[in-house]
Amino acid sequence: AEIPRGAVPWYVWSQVWGKWPESGKQEFGWQAAFKYIDELAGTPANGYVELPEFQVAFNLGSVFLSMFTWCEAARATYGEEEAAWKVLLGDESQDGIQLEHWETRIWNNYRPADGFAKASGQESFVYVDANSDGYISKAEFDNIFSECKRKREGEGGSQQEVA
Repeated sequence: AEIPRGAVPWYVWSQVWGKWPESGKQEFGWQAAFKYIDELAGTPANGYVELPEFQVAFNLGSVFLSMFTWCEAARATYGEEEAAWKVLLGDESQDGIQLEHWETRIWNNYRPADGFAKASGQESFVYVDANSDGYISKAEFDNIFSECKRKREGEGGSQQEVA
């Protein structure tokens, strides 16, 4: 099969990963990073890291601030996780919230205070969908919803993988 223009195939990714100064300090290797990035940007894994996938991965660190302000606004509106989940899930499947629902019915309706710039719907979805299965599960939602509370209370907290 022909390699899409600008795409990095898996067998070249180790060289790309190796150029990052922090690559040797990570507890996971280039293979795990490749698998994760290859599934970003709402696309199925295809054995290539393409530009949209790389852009989403590159911007994930900055997405936290958008997620924190969204979480704080959601907490102010809905209170705790259970109430927020019921309202935001709406008529979606109990499997969780899919990208289209997240973008059109949740993220696009969020207006950050003070003109704060926010991440794209896709970037925020990828951030919350920790296991990259295409759904924001109740556990993933609860993790993000409680993360802003932990940060506000000074308990640290970070995005954690949810099985």
